[in-house]
Amino acid sequence: MSEFDPYLREIIMQYEVLGMMLLGKVPSRDGQVHKDLEQVRAVVGLLEMLERKTRGNLSEDEQRELRRVLTLLRLNYVEEANRSKSAPQAETETDARQTEANTPAEAGAQAGGSAQAGAGADASAQAEESKQADAGTPEAHSKHDAQ
Repeated sequence: MSEFDPYLREIIMQYEVLGMMLLGKVPSRDGQVHKDLEQVRAVVGLLEMLERKTRGNLSEDEQRELRRVLTLLRLNYVEEANRSKSAPQAETETDARQTEANTPAEAGAQAGGSAQAGAGADASAQAEESKQADAGTPEAHSKHDAQ
C-alpha cells in the first residue's frame, strides 16, 4: 500500500470544499451561502478529468477518496438540481395565493406597475376619501367658503 500524496489530498479536499460551498451546503469564508449549480458541474468535471488522467497511477486510498468526493458532489448536485426545479413551481403557487389576497390596485401594481404606482393609487384614493369626508363637515364648508 503506497502513501497518500499530500498534494493530491489537498487538491481533492479543496475541490470538495469548493463544491459544497457552490451547492450552498457550506458557507464561504465571508459567511455567505452561495449556490451556483453550473460551477458545481465544472468542479465535478475537473475531478472527473483528474480521475481519468490518473487512472492506474493512484493508490487504493487515493482512488477511494477521489471517488468518495465525486460521489458526494454528484449526489448533492442532483438533490439541489431537483430542489431548484421544484422551487419555482412552489414560488409560483405562493405568488398566486398572494395575488388573490391583494386588492385590485395592489394586484395591478404587481402585474405590471411598480410598487410606487400602487402606493400612489392608494394615496390618491385616500386623499379623495378625505376630501369627501371633509366636504360633509362644518369645518370643510367654512374652509371652502374662505377660499
